[in-house]
Amino acid sequence: MPNRLDWPLVTPRARVIIDNDYSGDPDDLIQTAHHLLSPSVEIPLIVPSHLSAGDPWDPSTQQAANAEKVVRKLLSVMGVENDFTVIRGAETAIPNIDTPHDTAAARAIIAEANRTDTDLPLYYCAGAGLTDLAS
Repeated sequence: MPNRLDWPLVTPRARVIIDNDYSGDPDDLIQTAHHLLSPSVEIPLIVPSHLSAGDPWDPSTQQAANAEKVVRKLLSVMGVENDFTVIRGAETAIPNIDTPHDTAAARAIIAEANRTDTDLPLYYCAGAGLTDLAS
């Protein structure tokens, strides 16, 4: 598997925040591995997030915590566990439009969106709920 550093002529053209419910179906891991290997994107943040309450893939109340374990294992298997920032998202959906969750992930998303030290456009790749982005 080629390392991102093996592509010296390809530089990031965009920043991508990845948000996914990694304790759900395994296609999330394929999408994330693809982004991690792509030298054309900078990944400032990975947000492991929750599934719907009672989801059969992970019916627990610790879905985001479980998702974090799964994505950290992926990073470890790929040998890049120290190369990316993982900040766990909320464990539940927001109850209504007026009640955001104050999470470290929501604050990190805001901080990344407000960066002024880069001209790279920022994209949000959501394969899960939008709780932390909405918050």
